Amino acid sequence: VLPVHAEILNIPMTYMYTGGSTPSGDQPWVDVWLEDTTQAGTVAIRIDLKNLVDGEFLTDLHLSLRPGFSATNLLLSIVDRQGDFLDPQVDLGEDKYKAGGGNYYDILLEFAAKQADRFGADESITFLVSGPADLTARAFDTPPSQGKGKYDPDAPMYVAAAHVQGTGEDGEDSAWITNPGGVITVIPEPATMSLLAIGGVALIKRRR
Repeated sequence: VLPVHAEILNIPMTYMYTGGSTPSGDQPWVDVWLEDTTQAGTVAIRIDLKNLVDGEFLTDLHLSLRPGFSATNLLLSIVDRQGDFLDPQVDLGEDKYKAGGGNYYDILLEFAAKQADRFGADESITFLVSGPADLTARAFDTPPSQGKGKYDPDAPMYVAAAHVQGTGEDGEDSAWITNPGGVITVIPEPATMSLLAIGGVALIKRRR
């Protein structure tokens, strides 16, 4: 049975908040989807790069987790991938991973920078995140900290941050991007395809 407040959340990354040059394609440059599943304590997370252009690639994606949840208790499994790229390294901790601009996040997905292994244009990956029974997509709708649990009300509160490289005319720039408006709640149609209506599960290692 779906959680009472089952939701699909979307974080369309359309804003460069620091960096050299914005990505060249249409917005959102990086599209993140979070969906409650039929199993309590599990959330599907899909990262879609359909609007990046050739030569642009994602190296880092940062996510926060609401207080009361511990990222180190999560388990991430790859359930779908479209493209030829190296599986990311998954890092989990509390206010541990610094993104551009100085905010600290609890979850860091690190993708390869080596050209043959890059996660780039028109590729996507979907994870199943397993945790405590009360974990839902909404648990990821929370601002980062400024380190060691400190929260500055005057600092930008981006619920997610992504680092896109290979931007600019010569491909030598990069951009830290986000959605300044936070998450968007999506009300799914009955016929909407679930992020998990796919096959194959490959467990990936996590590093604390």
